[in-house]
Amino acid sequence: MLTTLKKWLLRQDLHESHTINPEFAFNIKRCVDSIDAICDLMPSDQTSDGWRVHFANIRHSLESMPNEHGLNKAFQTWQSMQGGMGSWNDYYIPHPDQETMRELNDTLQQHCATLHQHLSIGKQ
Repeated sequence: MLTTLKKWLLRQDLHESHTINPEFAFNIKRCVDSIDAICDLMPSDQTSDGWRVHFANIRHSLESMPNEHGLNKAFQTWQSMQGGMGSWNDYYIPHPDQETMRELNDTLQQHCATLHQHLSIGKQ
């Protein structure tokens, strides 16, 4: 009996985690758009490709669980990328022209701020 109840509860949690919540659709779309823009800005190099894996995980959480649960899981992944040596905070887009590099990294920072803002909506 207890085993049956556990299975039922786990199935309910699994179902609820994948249920679409239209209330978060706008935020999820903006997050995915920001992730696409960030990944498009990054060059093709080993460091950037490593970060693309993290962004793919965030995107997967949002698309497979388009609700508060997915936003929370994506936010946790985003938070795990921040702080410390070698973290996302240290990432920058290199370019031989200083002005172009500044513009690329300013644009990157804007997309990251938008991503953070829309991931944080589940925390409010």
